[in-house]
Amino acid sequence: MNINAAKLRRTILGLLSLLLFSSAPAYGVEIDDVLWGFDGTATGRSFLPVHVLVRNETGDPFTGFLTLEKEVQLGNRIGAGLIEAMVLAPGQKSWVHFYVFLDNGDMGQVWNWRLRWSGTQRGTIELESFPKQGPKARVLLLERDGLSGGSFGVPVLSEELFPPMVTATDSLDTVFLDHVPRWQESQREAFRDWLYRGGHVHVLQGAGGVFPRFPAPLEVLNAPADDATPSESGISRIGRGVITHQQRNRFELDRSFLKQTLPDRGQVDPKPAMSVGVEESDNSFFSRFNQMTTPRHNWLAIFLLGIVYWLMLFPGGWILGRSRTDYRVVLAALVTTIGLFSVCFSYIGARGYDETATVNSVAVAHHLGGNRWDVMQWSGVFVTDGGRYTITHAEHSSDRGNPSRDQTTINRRNSGLLYATPGNNHAVAGSIDNGPGGRMEVDIPPFTMRPFLHRMKASGPSWDIEIARIRFADDRSLEKLSLQLQPTSPISTLRKSWVIGNLTVFQLKPSSDGRELVLGNKLGHVSTLKKQPNQSAMANSRSWDTQHRPTEQLFEEMHQPLLSEMLRQLDPTLKEALRSDRLRLLLLADQPESFHVDNPQLRHQVGQVLFVQDLIIPLGTP
Repeated sequence: MNINAAKLRRTILGLLSLLLFSSAPAYGVEIDDVLWGFDGTATGRSFLPVHVLVRNETGDPFTGFLTLEKEVQLGNRIGAGLIEAMVLAPGQKSWVHFYVFLDNGDMGQVWNWRLRWSGTQRGTIELESFPKQGPKARVLLLERDGLSGGSFGVPVLSEELFPPMVTATDSLDTVFLDHVPRWQESQREAFRDWLYRGGHVHVLQGAGGVFPRFPAPLEVLNAPADDATPSESGISRIGRGVITHQQRNRFELDRSFLKQTLPDRGQVDPKPAMSVGVEESDNSFFSRFNQMTTPRHNWLAIFLLGIVYWLMLFPGGWILGRSRTDYRVVLAALVTTIGLFSVCFSYIGARGYDETATVNSVAVAHHLGGNRWDVMQWSGVFVTDGGRYTITHAEHSSDRGNPSRDQTTINRRNSGLLYATPGNNHAVAGSIDNGPGGRMEVDIPPFTMRPFLHRMKASGPSWDIEIARIRFADDRSLEKLSLQLQPTSPISTLRKSWVIGNLTVFQLKPSSDGRELVLGNKLGHVSTLKKQPNQSAMANSRSWDTQHRPTEQLFEEMHQPLLSEMLRQLDPTLKEALRSDRLRLLLLADQPESFHVDNPQLRHQVGQVLFVQDLIIPLGTP
């Protein structure tokens, strides 16, 4: 009886404890919301902002780090984790921003995304939301406290979530705006850069039916002073961007207006197939970097030494054993032979044939005006001494206060640094801190290469080029073209050049005096070249003698994949991406120093960049 009473008491206490703890509120760091991109969708092969709303439910401050990791279904991490520092006061709620590179296969529930936090508290949670494949976002930008109430025809985005760098805006197409956002300077500059690069802005009427007046650097969004109410068809442009002032407010974005205003982008396959040649380009870049740092062993000497070594063991050892009765002499001879040839093989086959730590790169840089460029770069870091390396492209510390440095380099301000290790199916020993001053910390074993890609806004050369002569055929195809190179253009570093006119790609060649670029051979239509696989180059990468081709030839083999990669970055609607009143100029040149990795351990850096900028066709051109 006593035993049953004791069991009953324990059971009651257990139930009360379970009820107490199950009904108690959570007490610690909590994740309130997760937002992928601008409207929950993403385009492949781009960096996407991921916003995490974090709340501190404790009575003590939280100081530590949040880490976002991609995992396979079994829980193993893939690539390097993205890390962000975080400080929260008791009861505070704040957004933490990650910038994730999404490959074509990263949309949907393919991987698990796990968020960990460490510091004064520790915890982990598996995210329940995933990025979805979709076209570039079209959003209505609202005030920080304007998300409650109202029904609009397009998805809404709080102004505070707009990224502070243009390199994180690849998945954004159109913004509807009816007020002056309360932004930091970096966000205003990023919005203007996004617009210059090809964004679309519809300025709506605000309170009282009046268009907002924007301060610098967003003054380009203001309605003309002499026409406070421009017509529906009136538009203005900056760079590749388009600005339209609409005589309606945010509540009048009905379906018929949106259908008339926004071009139809068609249906998007939720499970898209891999784009032809996309993975091939990456593999072509990284495989060439690997070949550039592969030692040129004397294989003839190695093979001859191997044959001699085999003959010394057999029949040499067998003959010695038959002619000598003392087995100790035979064993000593064998041990001596093995030791001697081990030293020889170690000397002849070792690494270190004048090898140095090297960074090889190729990049596509889109013009942002002046000497500013939006850069997508593929790089391979080869090291001879293993260890933990910091990869960043921030301003060189050695440039500050050094009067001997070139003024362009001294004034360099690289920003929006985003890093990724794409195509990995295994964990990378390191971490990535993406942001305005981003960096990647990674362990690299000796005599190995770490491939990575990154985005940045960087200063670079200013190509001052004008259209001297141009003529079109009856079908509007280019028939004659001459581009005048100004003395300030760094023409000495120019390796190749192309031009895109009426959706057709032509080669350019220098004139006899070297002062102009004139029309050359026709390569083909944009839609064909962007899908063209580079099978010959990939076949060469697997052949026996690729390790012995010079670096210049290996860079030459990357020109076609680089051109195709640039064409794939165009909008799906080619006519919108390539306007009829402009030519798109493609200049392949040596990598400027401002594109180099900022690390004194990596002084030897070689690369080539495809610079992309538009040229306005003069009015009245026949």
